Amino acid sequence: MRNLVSFSILLLLLCNKLNAQTEPLVNSGELLEQGAKLHDDGKYKEAIALYRKISRNDTNYSRSLHELSLSSCADSNFQAAIAYAEEGLKLYPDLINDWYPLLANANDYLGKWEEAVSYYDKLLAVNPYDYQTWFNKGIAYYRVKNYVDAQKSFQQSVIIYPFYASPHYFMSVIAYSEGKLPQAMLSAATYLLMKPDGRYRKNCINLLNSVAVMDDEVSANVKKAKGNNVFEEQQEIIVSKIAMDRGYKLQTDLEDAITRQFQVLLEKLSYEQAQQDFFMQFYVPYYKQVYDSKQFNLLVNYIFSGLGIKKVDDFVKRNKKDLVAFADECGVHFNKLKETQVLNYQQRKDAPSHFYYREGKVLGKGGTWTVTKDNWILEGDWVFYHANGTVKSKGAFVHDKYNGEWQFFYSNGVKKEKGVYENGVEEGPCTFWFDNGSLQAVNNYKAGKLEGERKVYYYSGELKRTEQYKGNEKNGLVVAYYTNGLVQYKVNFVNGLKEGVFTEYYDNGQLEATTTYAADKAEGPYKKYNRLGLLVQEGSYTNDKQTGAWKTWYNEGQLKETYSYVDGKMDGEYKELYQNGVLKQRQVYSKGRTDGKEENFAKAGWLYSEALYDKESFKQVKFYDATGKVISESNAKGSSSLFTFYDEYGNKVIDSYLSRRGDKDGKFTSYFSNGQVKATSSFSNSNMQGEKVVYYANGSVSEKYNYKDGKLDGFYISNYKHGRVNYQGWYVDDNKEGVFVTFDERGRKKEVTNYKNGEKDRYSEFYHPDGKIHYEQLFDEGWLKHVTQWDTTGKVVADVELSNEGNGDVVFKHNNGKDYIKCTYRGYNLDGKHETYFFDGSVNVTSFYKKGNSDSTYRSYYYGGQLHSECTYRNGRVEGNWTVYYENGKPMSVSIYRDGYLNGLYKEYNDDGTLDRDIWYKNGYLDSFYTIYADNGKRAVVLIYEMDELVGYTYEGKDGKLVKPVLLPNGTGKVVAYFANGTKSAELDFEEGVVNGNRNIYFTNGATYISQVRSLGVDEGPKKVFYLNGTPEKEQNYLHDKLSGVSKDYYRNGKLKSEVNWYNGEEHGVATYYDESGKLKQTRVYYYGILQSVR
Repeated sequence: MRNLVSFSILLLLLCNKLNAQTEPLVNSGELLEQGAKLHDDGKYKEAIALYRKISRNDTNYSRSLHELSLSSCADSNFQAAIAYAEEGLKLYPDLINDWYPLLANANDYLGKWEEAVSYYDKLLAVNPYDYQTWFNKGIAYYRVKNYVDAQKSFQQSVIIYPFYASPHYFMSVIAYSEGKLPQAMLSAATYLLMKPDGRYRKNCINLLNSVAVMDDEVSANVKKAKGNNVFEEQQEIIVSKIAMDRGYKLQTDLEDAITRQFQVLLEKLSYEQAQQDFFMQFYVPYYKQVYDSKQFNLLVNYIFSGLGIKKVDDFVKRNKKDLVAFADECGVHFNKLKETQVLNYQQRKDAPSHFYYREGKVLGKGGTWTVTKDNWILEGDWVFYHANGTVKSKGAFVHDKYNGEWQFFYSNGVKKEKGVYENGVEEGPCTFWFDNGSLQAVNNYKAGKLEGERKVYYYSGELKRTEQYKGNEKNGLVVAYYTNGLVQYKVNFVNGLKEGVFTEYYDNGQLEATTTYAADKAEGPYKKYNRLGLLVQEGSYTNDKQTGAWKTWYNEGQLKETYSYVDGKMDGEYKELYQNGVLKQRQVYSKGRTDGKEENFAKAGWLYSEALYDKESFKQVKFYDATGKVISESNAKGSSSLFTFYDEYGNKVIDSYLSRRGDKDGKFTSYFSNGQVKATSSFSNSNMQGEKVVYYANGSVSEKYNYKDGKLDGFYISNYKHGRVNYQGWYVDDNKEGVFVTFDERGRKKEVTNYKNGEKDRYSEFYHPDGKIHYEQLFDEGWLKHVTQWDTTGKVVADVELSNEGNGDVVFKHNNGKDYIKCTYRGYNLDGKHETYFFDGSVNVTSFYKKGNSDSTYRSYYYGGQLHSECTYRNGRVEGNWTVYYENGKPMSVSIYRDGYLNGLYKEYNDDGTLDRDIWYKNGYLDSFYTIYADNGKRAVVLIYEMDELVGYTYEGKDGKLVKPVLLPNGTGKVVAYFANGTKSAELDFEEGVVNGNRNIYFTNGATYISQVRSLGVDEGPKKVFYLNGTPEKEQNYLHDKLSGVSKDYYRNGKLKSEVNWYNGEEHGVATYYDESGKLKQTRVYYYGILQSVR
């Protein structure tokens, strides 16, 4: 006993601890910033640890993978770097600019230069104008001393972007090693020209100095050189060191071997147009121009300006203007190369194509342009590119205006828009697509203005809206549609203004509302209907304001409210009635303000509360009992006062601080009828602020919300009645944001779903109770993209990528490889036949879907083929009869649905065909009698409900007629009923409308029929059902309202009929079945509700 108590305490503490855990809403932006700083500080492992906190569901997950790969590479964990980059490539294939360089770099460090080059080639195949990729490819070749291909890559890099300094340095190193001294000097000097303070500046100076003095290494390189035909003369002059002679006159005050040799090189350069050598066409024209224009002194001071030489620094200070002009001229020269990407200097002038750059990146390629003071004027055919190199748009310009057909594309290559332009404005049809390739809209233009019909579509491809335009204004009928194809609303426009009747419909096709408009203002009658077609509201408008008499009705047709408006403000008497026609509330309004008394009446008709207003200031509230005696009075005191409210039974239901106007302002507490706190919250000017806590009647927390200015904002958690967490996650600005987790009653994770702005986004994961993943779905802002299923060994057995249009066939598998579920998606929605199979291929469930909603016939079967249940769906809601059968073919229950709600008499039977209970429903609510039967069709007890509220009970008197109802105020009390023979028929304990305690039903002979215990309506512990002769019929165990453990059924002769193991309401493990003699006839094995074998 001591151990049991200790365990119970431990379990309670564990439950509290689990409930107290709050998963933080990760700010991935901050983590990325912190990680980047750690990376820059060389703390790569710490950076990686931060990046790994970012979930794959996060919008910044692609960035986190990039940074993980980068930091792993810096930490010399190249395999991890590759793994992160490969995951990124798989999940975000549009971002190849991010992944291929990382893969190439990591492979390069691993010595796999061929793999590295292959990734650069893949990237260049898509984006051939990425100078950085050409350079990186060159580095990969350079590291393995493949200087020929390295040089080609470096050259292409600077042809695309001449101002990128690093390739010039590496070209100088290669030329130096090959003994090609002029090329080495020109490249090194150009590095310094492009970036005087660059990281390789000292390397360049050392290289230039070595060449200038012809040190031993240079001499050795020259000797093994294969010749230098292009610059043979210049090479000989450098080798001879003739410029080192003091008689050679320098054009600069910087006396140095470098300046002497560099000057003589430039002096002896000669441009040869026919010579296609890279160094001839790239470097010679510029340096010859500099030398010939007497700018050598400016040049050498400029390229030495990053070395900290005092003489150079002084020169720079004195000649800033000249040096700026020199740099500008350099920019003009190399910009011509950049804009044409034509290496041959002379041919650049007549280049047929030009490139449009921004921040070193090629944004477009096309005809020509002219530069004005304020703009670039484009002409001719042009193609523009996304950052990843894919085409962004293409078409023609005439004096910088779109002309002719233009096409626009998403970065994934899917066409975004196509239209024709004349003089910069749209003309004729213009078609738009979503990034999945589905049609988004079709517009028609005339001189840049919408004209004629416009069609708008959903992302899933269904028609969303048709509109008529004239002169860019809506003119004519606008019709909107639901995704199921039914009309959502219809309205006519005249010159952009609504005119006539605005008609709205429910998604089942039923009329929802009609409003009459004149010149875009509501004018005339307004009517609103419920989903069943009954009128629920009626009134009228004048000049867009509510006016005159208004009425509302209950869904069943009874009058609910009457009130009036004058000039858009409520004015006169307001009345609300109960469904039985008795007055419920009455108050008077004046110009939209409450003034005078607000009276509230009990269902029996007597006044139970009245509130007093003085020109909208809330002054007082009183509560009365049925005799008219005051049981409570609260009065306003100051700007915010505490008021206590009671129900008609005299139970305190609310404590609330109210402002002078009667608005909630401060702490708000509601109560159960037993006085237990039901909910606590706080308000400011009627807007909920901070934490709201909702409780079960047993005092345990049901839900916790957080609010900001009336909107959900912060952590949310809901719990089961027994205290375990049911569901938790974060809200931001009234929308679900981030990960929400669902747990079963035993605390095991069932589902993990990520949200973005209230829509499912990225991964939803579904688990078996043993923690093994069952399947997951990948969403993109609410649209299903991918489905994956695992078997119980962790092997992927189904992996389906829906097409860009959201189409695909999904087949889940049993562990034995046979089909488990087969369904089809069309336009991201289930569509067509949906079947579930048993392990041997026999049918378990057959149903049909239409554009995401259940539609047509639904049938489920027992193993062996016997019908289990059948019903009909219409547009996602059950319509008509729903019948469930026992395995012997007899009905288990028969119910009637109307538009998805239970309506009429629900009947439940025993497996011998006798009636077990019948219940009356009205639009989904328990309403009227709930009858439980015993043997021979005798009524054990009749519970009485009014719109889902338990109000009393009755039973048969000695005359066989129902006795006068026994009232149960607040749905609370002990129910004791009898048969006509005087034997006790039922004994049930109710609290707040649900059984809380014993639930015992008896036979007419006084023997026990059903014996069980419920906790606030939830089955807990053993439940026993007996035959009339006293032998057990069923022995079941419940844990938190779900069958749990061993359940046994018996024949009337006492022999065991079946023994089934349950986990949380699902068969799990071995189930055995016997004949009436006790002989085993069948054994089944289940895995959490899934039948796996039968023998």
